[in-house]
Amino acid sequence: MKDETKPAGSPAAEEAFSAIAAAAELEASLAAGAETHDPDRQVAELEAELAEVGALVEEKQAALAEAEARAERAQAEISRAGERLRRDAERGAERKIRELLLAQLELLDDLDRTLEAARAAGAAPAADAGTRLLEGVELVRRRFVGALERWGVRPQVALGERFDPTLHEAVSAQPAPPERAGTIVAVVREGYLLGEDPLRPARVVVGKA
Repeated sequence: MKDETKPAGSPAAEEAFSAIAAAAELEASLAAGAETHDPDRQVAELEAELAEVGALVEEKQAALAEAEARAERAQAEISRAGERLRRDAERGAERKIRELLLAQLELLDDLDRTLEAARAAGAAPAADAGTRLLEGVELVRRRFVGALERWGVRPQVALGERFDPTLHEAVSAQPAPPERAGTIVAVVREGYLLGEDPLRPARVVVGKA
């Protein structure tokens, strides 16, 4: 069977036909290669990939920022809770100390009453035993007051002072000259301070014009 794709003729014509076919095949190959290695398309693909990576990075950064914000809020809450616990503990300890010192002041009141009774007994004749008791109780009282002072407890100075309801508790009023109206003319029970704060108000009699 005769080849229909080749023209019949001389060898020169056949060579020319082969050259034309080879050139056409080469052109088609170059065109396909140019399409495969299109720079614009490669740049577009890279830009798309970079956009995806950028979106992923932004998402992770947002998640990290939220985690850091939660951690900061948790830390702040822990700090506030610790501060509240510290303040509650301090107030609780201060309350217990005040209760203890107030109880000791009641013992001091008993000592003072004992001293008054001993002084009254010592004023009678032949009261050597009473005198010795008086001296012993006074010694105990001095040591007791010294122990309270080491805790910051000290007596108020009330007699002759102006009545102050934050420091004094009025139990009665007593007629007094106009210049002594509103001042303390007698102390029924000593008052005490803890540092600069009232520990126990003094029970007093206030002068009244």
